Amino acid sequence: MTEKTNDAAVDDSAATASPARRRLSVRHETTYRYQGAASLGYSLAWLTPRPLPSQDLREHRLNVFPKPRFLREAVDAFGNVQHYFEVHKGHSELRIQSQAIIECAPAPDLTALDEPWENFCISGVEGADSDPPAWDFVYPTAMVPLSESWSEYARQSFTPGRAFGEALIAFNAQIHHDFQYVPGATAIDTPLSVVWTQRHGVCQDFAHFALACLRGLGLAAAYVSGYLLTYPRPGESKRIGADASHAWFAVWAGAEHGWVQLDPTNNLVVGDEHIVVALGRDYSDTPPVKGVCFGGGTHQLAVAVTVEQLL
Repeated sequence: MTEKTNDAAVDDSAATASPARRRLSVRHETTYRYQGAASLGYSLAWLTPRPLPSQDLREHRLNVFPKPRFLREAVDAFGNVQHYFEVHKGHSELRIQSQAIIECAPAPDLTALDEPWENFCISGVEGADSDPPAWDFVYPTAMVPLSESWSEYARQSFTPGRAFGEALIAFNAQIHHDFQYVPGATAIDTPLSVVWTQRHGVCQDFAHFALACLRGLGLAAAYVSGYLLTYPRPGESKRIGADASHAWFAVWAGAEHGWVQLDPTNNLVVGDEHIVVALGRDYSDTPPVKGVCFGGGTHQLAVAVTVEQLL
């Protein structure tokens, strides 16, 4: 059973005040309802927002019903917080509730990345000083294969010598314009080649496609799972992917700038409307919840997410 994603800092001088951070609360509830009674359940969850230079985690609570035999917190290979728990009693429903308060920094100015994008390509052991190490995010995976056609698609924005920030903004807009967001159009195992051919999907697909394009150019790019502010500003409509887990991509921009993040679903540079939960090579490294159970028969999955700004 797996819940599908539906959708480096520069020190300020003492004389310069840091930009105000937006204080957000997030509530995420995942419920599995079984046809019969499940006798045992084993689960992993990536639901704790990740502390980063761009976001401060102020508090987090994770509750599981029925009460698990134990609930253990650990850090995975990419530096994300994960929880493992086991339910050793009969149950027809498993409910996982996560609540957090986070303070998020505004989006960075990507025009500061004014060097040619080729300068940020990495190979071999370069990038070992990044968190997580950039070298983990250069190679293809089962969910993010590489294709020369996709590299050529990216080169429409990554023209020779173009400033890195300018190229990233153009590439993000290119995917947003060329691919249509269609809820339910794809499944977890839909091949990226199908998304490419049909030119529609959900945020998970757009993030995976961006990774394939960028890695094909020699850039280190990571899959990011998280949340998006439901109503960004008074009077504005909801962003695409709000009220659910969301996904986007991050690119390693060197030690000075660290990981910069862009959301192709909404054509945004990621800032104080987004909450980062985890980084991975692809979706399989960072699902909100995955696990197995014994008994119970078929199950129905319900997910509810709300992100609000706190006054």
